[in-house]
Amino acid sequence: MYQMKVGIIGVCSITLDYADKAARSGHEVLISHIRNNSCFKEVVQRIGSNAKLVSVNEAAKSDIIILFIPREDIDALM
Repeated sequence: MYQMKVGIIGVCSITLDYADKAARSGHEVLISHIRNNSCFKEVVQRIGSNAKLVSVNEAAKSDIIILFIPREDIDALM
């Protein structure tokens, strides 16, 4: 099986579910949150050894990127 790097930028219950499924399937999961990565350290550790917290730039270099933008921040991006 081909191991991919899955980058997740932005943390919510849905992206953490994707992270868990990808890590259990043997993929390397790189998780980053723009506001504060340290809040998610325990959650990422529970996902397992295939997941780790990284910078946004490192997560963005993945084979696949899953991006979560909170609804209240979408207008600021447009």
